[in-house]
Formats: sequence, structure tokens, C-alpha cells
Amino acid sequence: MPPAISGSGGHNAAFKVACTIVLGFGLSEGDAMGLMQRYNQSCSPQWSEKELLHKIRQAAKQPGQRNYLRNVPIAKWESVKQPDHKQ
Repeated sequence: MPPAISGSGGHNAAFKVACTIVLGFGLSEGDAMGLMQRYNQSCSPQWSEKELLHKIRQAAKQPGQRNYLRNVPIAKWESVKQPDHKQ
């Protein structure tokens, strides 16, 4: 996923990643945090751990389908329509 860049919709980009990780793959808060920390390395500026955790927790509160990417082959991930979650 593209990195979150300040001034270019960075907040929404990072929240979308959190939603994809938490909702699309059904990961726990701890597992999601590890992936968000890795994603965060490409962001400018990087998010604090507190901000990342907030995004993960807000993603977990979103309504809608869960685990919709879990059994989809990697080659088809881009063809799956992502829900439009709002924080």
C-alpha cells in the first residue's frame, strides 16, 4: 500500500492500511501493530506508536464484513473492492 505522506491524505492512507489489516485479514491488535510498524517506516513523517494503536483500534470498531481478504490469493488482492471506512 502507498505510504502515508503528510499533506497528501496521509491520515486517510494510514487508516485505510489499518482497516485492511484489521478487517480484511482479521488480525489481532498485536499482530496488526507489528505490520503497522513496518508500514510506518515508509511514511513521512512516521506515526507515533500511540497514533498507530489509535488507528488500529478505530479500524476494529468499523462496521462491515470481516476477513474478506484472508482466503484471497495474493495475486487477486488488488481486485478485491475495499470498503470505504471513515474514521
